Amino acid sequence: MNKFRPLTFDELQLFEKEFREYLAINGIDADLWKDIKENDPDKAQSIMDLFGDVVFNTVLTKITYLERIDDKGLKLFKYNPKEALLIGIDGLTDKEQSIEHILSKAKKGDLSLFTLKKEHQKSREEEVFQMIKLGCQVSDGELFEAFSRAIS
Repeated sequence: MNKFRPLTFDELQLFEKEFREYLAINGIDADLWKDIKENDPDKAQSIMDLFGDVVFNTVLTKITYLERIDDKGLKLFKYNPKEALLIGIDGLTDKEQSIEHILSKAKKGDLSLFTLKKEHQKSREEEVFQMIKLGCQVSDGELFEAFSRAIS
């Protein structure tokens, strides 16, 4: 069973070289892989699922910042090794406003600005994956860090 999700056929093709190396590291040569695919498709799927988890884990480990903009506001996330940090801004009407303008509106009470910290309940990478599935986008972190500095 996958920790994340199975790789699509196209994704698996993108990692063909790495998959071959993964098989070799695990003592599976081309002939044995062909035999497994033909005679034990469940085992072949399990091997591909484990490889997919390695790929996703590697990619997700490199993601630190996520953000989500919706009709309720802006949520900025930072995923540290042991905890996730959130800066939330509810009540935005214009998604292109400057940080200074947003902070001044928050000080006047026109916006709700809040921060939260949460320890990971699952692995950090599983939580990042779940947030992406829920609609968050990977971010460079500039907005999170700018708001973090401004509210400190």
